[in-house]
Amino acid sequence: MRVGRFPLIGSLAVFLLSSAMLLPAQEFRATLSGIVKDPSGGAVPKARVKAVKKDSGQAYSVTTNDEGFYVIPYLIPGEYQVTVEAASFRRSVRTTVPLNVAEKQELDFTLELGSVQQEVAVTSAPEIVNTADASGGTLMDLEQVQNLPLNGRQVYMLMQLTPGVMFLQTQFGSSGYSGTRGWDANNNYSMCGGWTSYNQFLLNGSPAITDEADGWAGGWFMSPNQDAVQEFKIVCPALDAEYGRTGGGIVNTTLKAGANDFHGTLFDYYVNSALNANTFTNNMVGAPKGLQITNQYGGTIGGPLYRNKAFFFGSFEGYHEIVPFPVVTSTLPDSVKILPDGSVDFSGTGYRVYDPLTTHLCTASDNCVNGQTYARTPFPNDVIPGPNSPLPTGILSRVNPSGLAIMKLYPAPTVSGLLNNYIQTGGLAEGRYRYYQPMVRVDYNFNEKTRLYGLWAWQRGHEHRNSSGFPYPIATGNIDSERDFTTTVLDLTHVFSPVWVVDVQGSFGRFHQDFPEGPMVAGLAKPITAQSLGLNMPKIPTTSLSIAPQIQVSGYQTIIGNNISEQVTNAYDLRPVAMHIMGRNNVHFGGEFEDIQYADQGVGRPLGQFGFGTGFTQDDPFTRGHCPGCGATVTSDGFPFASLALGDPNSGGVDWNQTQFETWKYYALFLQDDFRATSKVTFNMGLRWDVQTSPSERFNRINAGFCWTCTNPITNDPTYQANLANATNQAAWKAAGVTPPATVNGGLLFAGVSGPRAPYNNYYTQWQPRFGIAYALRPRTVIRRGVKNRLDGHKFAKLPHKTTVFVRTACRSSPHCFSCLRALPICLPRSL
Repeated sequence: MRVGRFPLIGSLAVFLLSSAMLLPAQEFRATLSGIVKDPSGGAVPKARVKAVKKDSGQAYSVTTNDEGFYVIPYLIPGEYQVTVEAASFRRSVRTTVPLNVAEKQELDFTLELGSVQQEVAVTSAPEIVNTADASGGTLMDLEQVQNLPLNGRQVYMLMQLTPGVMFLQTQFGSSGYSGTRGWDANNNYSMCGGWTSYNQFLLNGSPAITDEADGWAGGWFMSPNQDAVQEFKIVCPALDAEYGRTGGGIVNTTLKAGANDFHGTLFDYYVNSALNANTFTNNMVGAPKGLQITNQYGGTIGGPLYRNKAFFFGSFEGYHEIVPFPVVTSTLPDSVKILPDGSVDFSGTGYRVYDPLTTHLCTASDNCVNGQTYARTPFPNDVIPGPNSPLPTGILSRVNPSGLAIMKLYPAPTVSGLLNNYIQTGGLAEGRYRYYQPMVRVDYNFNEKTRLYGLWAWQRGHEHRNSSGFPYPIATGNIDSERDFTTTVLDLTHVFSPVWVVDVQGSFGRFHQDFPEGPMVAGLAKPITAQSLGLNMPKIPTTSLSIAPQIQVSGYQTIIGNNISEQVTNAYDLRPVAMHIMGRNNVHFGGEFEDIQYADQGVGRPLGQFGFGTGFTQDDPFTRGHCPGCGATVTSDGFPFASLALGDPNSGGVDWNQTQFETWKYYALFLQDDFRATSKVTFNMGLRWDVQTSPSERFNRINAGFCWTCTNPITNDPTYQANLANATNQAAWKAAGVTPPATVNGGLLFAGVSGPRAPYNNYYTQWQPRFGIAYALRPRTVIRRGVKNRLDGHKFAKLPHKTTVFVRTACRSSPHCFSCLRALPICLPRSL
């Protein structure tokens, strides 16, 4: 008996080197192979093996080689009838042969002597144990996908039932993971012991639904309608060399295809709150239960366009939901009193409020604790005097008008207490979701040798989740968020001869998301401007919006959502794969090419944010709890809303972030040989090479390091030079013992400016050998072993680029500047 011939590897090198523009094999269709023998066990050459898909009549034919060996690749998952015919032998028929997604199945035949007009038929499904593949994995077949209960009908939730997969998400609700519907993109899975961001999700073999760049890297952009899924397989581990770019597991999903008969489904799942119990939170405050409505509807239809030749399958799913998420948070306590004269009384809080302008070295009368260096004087009766209060001579109003205006934005508490005093369920706090997902698949058979299929899917959804529970316009959360995804897949298969088959697949995927943080950014509420609060904020050119800065008071609910976040990801894929049969060797080889584009249009908070803590109103500026009577006559010292009333933030800033448009490429070549050594032993041998290139940015805005000795352009900035020459500044610096440099050294470097556009080196030596063996110990027992060298496709090495390009920054002088940073001044009212 001849075994496989390996000189082919050398002859294939030319093809592999010329396939730099090829894409991942990662095949979702099945492969059927086997040996046809006579009664004595000898090989039967030139026997015709024909597999016919029972529901569509699609036929696939090959002939056995001199070893009696046959391979039928690219079989759409489903149930087949397999017939073997040879001269001087009876026809052998297996009427029920199920083939699953990405399955390599071996089916041997022993022919009986006789006329080809005589037939030996086996009508029951063969009890086949896969002996052709050493890779592990778990199949979720049609029966499991359709019948296992799924809350939200998201098929990928079934993955946590399989070995080697862990679902790591634990937090759900208004401030966590919103749900388990088809719209809920997620990557929080660990597969095969790998990291959560290194998995691959394939739709009909295409990686277009895998997030390669965004916050859900290694997750999916879209979970297909449950009724449209034929089956999916979790490959863990993947020993086949055609699988790459994963440091975890691979989830290969195939959609249903049309058949010669029309079939369809309709579904509508409706849930309301009629039989729901009230929540603990509602019962605590005597509130009625909130309104809940869930309506998930849709259907599928498939059938022939032209019998035995062209087929279609369509799917639609719609979703609408209202969820009364309970929100328990903290607002301005009712124990804080804003008095008619503009003063603010904090005596009811139990916290002592100190005047930051009275900071002094500790004296004996201050009763400072051990280690305390500074002390302050408390405001009389814990009241910060307002502009209209009757003040003694020489005592000025201390309440800041801007701080007071911000305090008045907070809603009144719904229950008493300093914290957890604001409770909302439904209404302001309800979550509202909707999405629509149509999909279409068309299969066309030109003839038995040439087949084409196309797939199109689209999804758009919106989410409204006011996680603060506060009213407009100060609410924060995912307010009218939007996600859009579309993908197109085309695949052409042609049989050149009984031993040569080529398959080419191209696909495109585009994902867009826009997550406004508040109703003012989303355009759903009239903006509160910084000017209306008395704030003089710098105008950052990355946004045209005019919205007040976000306010964070330590321990209390943040107000005024103004973060701007929007991203787009494009992924272009191309994949040619060739298969050649030699003896008992099934050799397939090809390559991968992927062009990934990521545009981040989120510019953060150019409208600014301020944080207020207790530091400015504590007795000891550095440590809370040092005041006389702390923990005894008073709870403690310092109160964050007191710092807000004074206009003294402990943090603040604005973002001046440029948008970015990054691109990177992924290339791979692979060679795989599945060698059927005996009827019980199959060897899987493969070699893969891949590289993911360093990203580049369209406008050369990727940081490529820091130069400590280069002259910063700020040195020649007119404002900087004017500040250096200012006599008042010079006197102040001299008194403080500070000498500002005439020349400022150091600054950021940027890739593509006076240097390479790529900030990282590329690795070109990432060879990944793989070896596996499947041994049929008994007809129903198979032992699989394998080993591989795996790379995750995200590895770069930093280049020591050196350029002298910097972001031009200047510190603008302003009489109202609270803090003037080199990159950007933060300009607030004088008392802030």
